[in-house]
Amino acid sequence: MRSCVSQADFDKELQSIRAPLGKVVSRDIKSQRYMTQPPGLAEGDYWIIYYTTTFETKPDVAESVVLALEQDGNWRVAGYSS
Repeated sequence: MRSCVSQADFDKELQSIRAPLGKVVSRDIKSQRYMTQPPGLAEGDYWIIYYTTTFETKPDVAESVVLALEQDGNWRVAGYSS
Protein backbone atom coordinates (compact mmCIF):
# COMPACT_ATOMS: atom_id res chain seq x y z
CA MET A 1 0.00 0.00 0.00
CA ARG A 2 2.75 2.45 0.93
CA SER A 3 4.40 1.99 -2.45
CA CYS A 4 1.13 2.95 -4.20
CA VAL A 5 -0.30 5.75 -2.03
CA SER A 6 1.50 8.36 0.03
CA GLN A 7 0.54 8.90 3.68
CA ALA A 8 -0.67 12.41 2.84
CA ASP A 9 -2.92 11.14 0.03
CA PHE A 10 -4.29 8.34 2.22
CA ASP A 11 -5.06 10.83 5.02
CA LYS A 12 -6.72 13.24 2.57
CA GLU A 13 -8.90 10.49 1.08
CA LEU A 14 -9.91 9.18 4.50
CA GLN A 15 -10.79 12.70 5.67
CA SER A 16 -12.97 13.26 2.58
CA ILE A 17 -14.90 10.09 3.36
CA ARG A 18 -15.27 10.58 7.11
CA ALA A 19 -15.68 14.34 7.63
CA PRO A 20 -19.25 14.58 6.27
CA LEU A 21 -20.37 11.84 8.69
CA GLY A 22 -19.45 13.76 11.86
CA LYS A 23 -18.27 12.20 15.10
CA VAL A 24 -18.64 8.52 15.93
CA VAL A 25 -21.58 7.89 18.27
CA SER A 26 -21.12 4.11 18.48
CA ARG A 27 -19.17 1.37 16.72
CA ASP A 28 -19.64 -2.38 17.00
CA ILE A 29 -17.56 -5.11 15.40
CA LYS A 30 -19.80 -7.07 13.06
CA SER A 31 -17.17 -9.62 11.98
CA GLN A 32 -13.50 -10.10 11.29
CA ARG A 33 -11.78 -12.26 8.74
CA TYR A 34 -8.18 -13.34 8.18
CA MET A 35 -7.11 -13.58 4.52
CA THR A 36 -3.87 -14.15 2.65
CA GLN A 37 -4.96 -12.70 -0.68
CA PRO A 38 -7.93 -10.34 -0.53
CA PRO A 39 -9.22 -9.10 -3.90
CA GLY A 40 -7.04 -6.30 -5.25
CA LEU A 41 -4.20 -6.76 -2.77
CA ALA A 42 -0.88 -8.56 -2.98
CA GLU A 43 -0.46 -11.91 -1.28
CA GLY A 44 0.28 -11.46 2.42
CA ASP A 45 -1.31 -11.57 5.87
CA TYR A 46 -4.43 -9.45 6.32
CA TRP A 47 -7.25 -8.97 8.77
CA ILE A 48 -10.41 -7.37 7.48
CA ILE A 49 -12.59 -6.02 10.27
CA TYR A 50 -16.20 -5.09 9.56
CA TYR A 51 -18.04 -2.63 11.80
CA THR A 52 -21.53 -1.21 12.09
CA THR A 53 -21.07 2.43 13.05
CA THR A 54 -23.44 5.22 13.97
CA PHE A 55 -22.19 8.71 13.16
CA GLU A 56 -23.70 12.06 14.11
CA THR A 57 -25.18 12.52 10.66
CA LYS A 58 -25.77 8.92 9.57
CA PRO A 59 -26.76 5.78 11.49
CA ASP A 60 -25.87 2.17 10.63
CA VAL A 61 -22.89 2.74 8.36
CA ALA A 62 -21.00 -0.39 7.27
CA GLU A 63 -17.28 0.25 7.69
CA SER A 64 -14.35 -2.01 6.92
CA VAL A 65 -10.73 -1.66 7.94
CA VAL A 66 -7.97 -3.72 6.33
CA LEU A 67 -4.90 -4.41 8.45
CA ALA A 68 -1.74 -5.76 6.81
CA LEU A 69 1.19 -7.47 8.49
CA GLU A 70 4.26 -5.62 7.30
CA GLN A 71 7.82 -6.91 6.98
CA ASP A 72 8.80 -5.31 10.30
CA GLY A 73 6.23 -7.53 12.07
CA ASN A 74 3.75 -4.73 12.79
CA TRP A 75 0.10 -4.64 11.72
CA ARG A 76 -0.83 -1.42 9.95
CA VAL A 77 -3.93 -0.03 8.26
CA ALA A 78 -3.86 -0.84 4.55
CA GLY A 79 -7.38 0.24 3.64
CA TYR A 80 -10.66 1.72 4.81
CA SER A 81 -14.13 1.96 3.35
CA SER A 82 -17.54 3.10 4.54
